[in-house]
Amino acid sequence: IHSILEALDILNMGTSGAGAIGMADITFAEIDQVAAIGTADPVNYPAGYSPIIDHILSTPMIASVTDVRGGYDYGIPSTAYRNTYDLLHIEIIGLIDALKLIGDVAPAEEATTSLADITVNPQAFDGDMLLSLIALDSLIVYRMISTGISDANIDTTESHAVLGDDNYDPELPGVPEVFDIKIAEMTHIADSMNIMNITSVANIQASITLVALQALDAQDVTDLVEDDTEGPNTIIYYIIAETVDNDNTLFPDDNPNTYNPAFDDNYVMDGGVRVRLTREALASVL
Repeated sequence: IHSILEALDILNMGTSGAGAIGMADITFAEIDQVAAIGTADPVNYPAGYSPIIDHILSTPMIASVTDVRGGYDYGIPSTAYRNTYDLLHIEIIGLIDALKLIGDVAPAEEATTSLADITVNPQAFDGDMLLSLIALDSLIVYRMISTGISDANIDTTESHAVLGDDNYDPELPGVPEVFDIKIAEMTHIADSMNIMNITSVANIQASITLVALQALDAQDVTDLVEDDTEGPNTIIYYIIAETVDNDNTLFPDDNPNTYNPAFDDNYVMDGGVRVRLTREALASVL
């Protein structure tokens, strides 16, 4: 009860409004204060936060990133919930910090900027934004970044999160419209964008051209295709391989009559068929 009254006092609302707090009702200055209720009182709040405050905050926070497709809301991964309705406290804090970054909300603007003022467009994130968001280590933020990558149609089967990955969501639909992307892939994409001066996730595919690749030095090439480590990242590597040798004919078969796919070392092979240039061959070409 004390937590609710303290929150309503911060929000300058009457008790009748406690159940209908919307995105436009909360500024960042207010949400920081409300989310902090109970965090410094381990005696009365042994969990390190006020569960009822998190319940009140969860509704507007969920609404701020909702993304319904085919009847399923991809905005929040199932693993970010504390129960059926409420977000984990750490996810609430992570989402608050993420929205501040995305909206470029300066400290002086926190008292006048609300959740409703922030537009979330993951395809518009640049490399620095991706790195800053990844550093928050938030499941909701990982889903947000994954949405941008998935919607840009640059994800690969190998890049999808699987059981054992920190951001694996077991409750996604069988054939989801948004795939969760491995965190290592996100980081590699961000670093690659900065190397190639790509300003948005949406422009990655179009920006990786032969001209742009030929302007890189040897270390940049290695960082992009990871020929020194064999990955494990695939998205940027696959795009570059397709750009450089789309039909897998850059290296000749030598004599077709004596061609042995077992010794076709320049290509990743599948059943005797060339799939793409190996990382080493790709780096050597560039």
